[in-house]
Parts: sequence; structure tokens; C-alpha cells
Amino acid sequence: MAQKETSSKSRRWLGLSGAAVLVANLVLTGTTIAFQQEGEVNHALGIEGAGASYGGTEFSADGTLSDASYEKYIEAAYQFCEQEEEEGSVLLYNRNNALPLSESERNVTVFGRGSIDPVFRSTAGGSSTNPDYQKTPVDALQDAGFNVNQTVLDAYASAEAPKARSVSSVGEYDPALFTGSVTDSFASYGDVAFVTLSRFATEGNDLAMVNDEGKRMLELDDNEKAIFQQNQGFRQIQENRRPAELRLCDGDGLAGRVQC
Repeated sequence: MAQKETSSKSRRWLGLSGAAVLVANLVLTGTTIAFQQEGEVNHALGIEGAGASYGGTEFSADGTLSDASYEKYIEAAYQFCEQEEEEGSVLLYNRNNALPLSESERNVTVFGRGSIDPVFRSTAGGSSTNPDYQKTPVDALQDAGFNVNQTVLDAYASAEAPKARSVSSVGEYDPALFTGSVTDSFASYGDVAFVTLSRFATEGNDLAMVNDEGKRMLELDDNEKAIFQQNQGFRQIQENRRPAELRLCDGDGLAGRVQC
């Protein structure tokens, strides 16, 4: 009998110990998540600005984050990103003073996946970009008052999805989207062609030396070359989102090239 009671007590203690370990793990995990997502938790609980601080008084007198000061904080961060992009961009060449564009050059055509579907971030650590503040090159051109060729934009939108971008895949659209009706639209939007090229790499997973077809990742792939073949009649402005082997682009007829 005594042995059975001892065995029963042991089982109860094991059960209680297991439950205690489970509860402790849940509490520790929940606490870690709560600290990591402090802002979201405070917002859900209606605790706005209570102890939340960014350590400065640029946007509020006491350094706390209210709705108003948070909006100022975000806007300042957005302006900094714009400044960083502007100061980090290099005009590699400018044939015949193609840039800046004249006031009369407002009917433009954009080419390249990077123009409509930019690489906003890699899969490295850090927060995701806020969609409310994301702007594509097309958005930027339209905001600046340019008339962007909608026929080409519609062609990209209805085209078969390109191959996924990766460290060994460019993922540019198939040039088959440039049908006769699409190329006919160039005449009305032929002041300038904007071409955006991009490459994807991430923290701990550098850009491959060669792509899936055995070509160097920083040279133009066949689909990108087809873009330049399609718009020989334009003055072309190229924007590169990663360093490219520009010597392989010589003779492409570009009027200007910007490295970002």
C-alpha cells in the first residue's frame, strides 16, 4: 500500500513539475514577444505614449511618442531615406546633356521589372518596409508630372509572371510581352525610355557569381538585353539597383546611366 501511495505521489509531482515547466516556458516566451512587439501591445491595450520614447525631443517636448509625434518621426525617416538615395546615387555618364530632362520631355515609357516591382528589401534581418511609403519608379515619375505609357504598364500587368528573383536568378519579364500593339505605343511616349535593372541578395546569402544559365549575375541577361533591343529609338536612361558590369553594356545607346 505504502509503495502504491509513493508511486501515486511521484506521478503527481511529475505532472505538476511538467505543468510548471510548460507554464514557465509560456510566460518566458510571451514576455519576450511582448518586449519585441511593445509598440503593438501598447496600442492594442490603449496605452499610447506611456513610457514609449525614442530618446530625443525632435518631435515632442518630452521625447514620448504620441500619434502626432509618431507621424513626424515617420515622415523624418522617410525624408532621410530619400536623402540617402539621392546622395548615394552616382551619375555615371550623361551623353549630350541628356539629364536633367527638359520641361517638354514628359511622355515617357518605362521598362524592366525593377520599374514596376522594385526590390524594396532583402530577406535579411530588420523590419519590413511600410507599404504606405513604398513608391516604385513609375510612381515617382507620375508624381513628378510625367505621362507614363499605360499600354506598356498594362502589358507588364497581364504578362505571365516572371521567374522568382533569387541570388542566382534575375527574374526579368519575358520579352514576348512586347507585342505589336505594345511597340506601336512607343511613338506617343517616345521622349525618354526609363530602364530599371535590379539584383537580389540577402544577409548571409550573397549574390551568386553566375546565374542558373551559367552567365555572370552582374551582366545583362537575355531578357534584359531584349529590353534595349525594343527601344532603340528612345533616349534611354538606365538605373541600376546594384553594381553592374557596365563594360558589358557598352554600345547600348544609353543617353544616361545612374548607379544607385
